[in-house]
Amino acid sequence: MRIRKATLEDAKELSALRKATIRAINKHDYTPSQIARWSKRWNTVEFQLQDDPFLRYVAVQDGKIVGYADIRKKSPEEMGGLYVRKDFIQKGVGRKLMKKIEDMVRKMGVKSFLLHSSTTAKGFYEKLGYTVLSLKKNRIKGDYYILEKKLLHP
Repeated sequence: MRIRKATLEDAKELSALRKATIRAINKHDYTPSQIARWSKRWNTVEFQLQDDPFLRYVAVQDGKIVGYADIRKKSPEEMGGLYVRKDFIQKGVGRKLMKKIEDMVRKMGVKSFLLHSSTTAKGFYEKLGYTVLSLKKNRIKGDYYILEKKLLHP
């Protein structure tokens, strides 16, 4: 598996991956209406339009994108998102993408990295050293956590 910078040509595959992951993985922690609202956001066109504000990396195996992670260029201290194909969960893809993102923002001088996590992914981030700062209750979108990790600089 290799990690590379995302391109505009990846938009369709990224949109499909995001939807499939939400529908398959997050359905255990969120209601059907929350899943429907969450998964319909970020279609192919939205990925293309939102390309410039984000630094996005993809994990590729056998020519297919198996995950992606991104940060907002204007606020690199905060994660944009992380999604991994359902059949690649617990195979190191998310961990490798997070390492890439953390290494990148560390080089930018970020000392404290924040992210919003679904209930489903909270344990994954905690295993990577993130600490829960707060739980946000949202009846429409579903609950999510704000987590933080202090980044050590060499």
